[in-house]
Amino acid sequence: MGNKSKLAIFGGEKSVHSSFEEAFKWPLITKEHEDAVLEVLRHGNVSGLDVTEKFEKLYAEKLGRKYALACNSGTASIHCALSVLGSEVATREFAPT
Repeated sequence: MGNKSKLAIFGGEKSVHSSFEEAFKWPLITKEHEDAVLEVLRHGNVSGLDVTEKFEKLYAEKLGRKYALACNSGTASIHCALSVLGSEVATREFAPT
């Protein structure tokens, strides 16, 4: 059995080669990320922006789908998914938190 077929804990090859400290060193965001956030904040409207539509289009392309929908939270995305599946307002749906 070669090293690639073993888990790293059992002597196989590690999939992450950086140390814990390197992997979680702050900030995890780049200057490009900061500039993009500042651009949105300075625009004064965080909904319905061209940047959101661009993100949705690029994300859909990455997933090989025709459409994608950006949501502001995991809860909002679950609500959207349930709505698409036909869940009605009075229906109770349960999901882990």
